[in-house]
Amino acid sequence: MERIDISSKIMELIKEEDVFLLIKKLEAKGNPIQVKIKIEVDTPDSLRYDKTHQEGMILKYFGNFSERPVTVTRVQNLEPKYEHDILLLEGEYPTLTELKNKIDDYNAFYTYIKKGHVSEKACNIIKEKFKGHNLIQPLSSCLYIQDNGHEVYSGGRRIDIEWPKFDEVSKLLDSKGLLHLQHNIIAIPDRLYDDRTDFDGIHPAFVDETKIADISFKLL
Repeated sequence: MERIDISSKIMELIKEEDVFLLIKKLEAKGNPIQVKIKIEVDTPDSLRYDKTHQEGMILKYFGNFSERPVTVTRVQNLEPKYEHDILLLEGEYPTLTELKNKIDDYNAFYTYIKKGHVSEKACNIIKEKFKGHNLIQPLSSCLYIQDNGHEVYSGGRRIDIEWPKFDEVSKLLDSKGLLHLQHNIIAIPDRLYDDRTDFDGIHPAFVDETKIADISFKLL
């Protein structure tokens, strides 16, 4: 019998109803709980050749956070600059995964340009408006963002004067009806935050993870 088959047989011995009963008891205290069970079956040969143990491993989630309904609630005293984005994201979602997908669908500036994606549509609009400006990926790398920690000089040019200003570009996209996020919003199980990590080519050079919203899960 293959190792993966043995792992599957062992997983079948676990009673799902017992696991969910335990989760419900723990969640009665008010905090969501996710259980991850990993079973690995090895042989002497597999320990030599299957360094990742993937061929004999079964992984199963109970109460998976990614599949649970979530509610996004803005933080108190949210900075005004995040109002544009929070209006697009606050509310209820069938799953955490759907929230993450929505964020990806609206990520015009902080991802590599993909065909048919909002990033490509934004790129085409910017090209039309700023014909003499050289666009690179991601688009945030070639726009002047006032508070992103960058120097105002690049290649001897004053980017605060010569590059398209981010606020103006965002207003242009709004005028074209293109829904987009102004910030690099990331969703993790307890919050939304603005990831403003920048790199000098190797190391993080400017790090800020400003929380803009809480994420709460529906309990089992």
